[in-house]
Amino acid sequence: MRRVLLIGLDSVSLPLVEHFIAEGADLPHLTAMLARGSSAEAMPELPAYTPTNWAALATGARPGTSGASKWFADVEGIGRLSTFDSRAISCETIFEAA
Repeated sequence: MRRVLLIGLDSVSLPLVEHFIAEGADLPHLTAMLARGSSAEAMPELPAYTPTNWAALATGARPGTSGASKWFADVEGIGRLSTFDSRAISCETIFEAA
């Protein structure tokens, strides 16, 4: 089984980081990760809230399907949860599918 590590940097512009590295900025850890792995920019899902976009990455679903269309969701039997909490997500995640 191949292991994969996904690191997401919220609110970081990949082209800007690459520009700083090319200009000689002292970013040894980011430089090493970019050199050894792969990188890509993700297009934001709307509404462009942080938990909405992390839920989209974790499920592959749009906010209306995942249930993470806001910062908080009312979950039956539990109450109000941050949509960072996986219990607030109403569809299967890529981790569950794997």
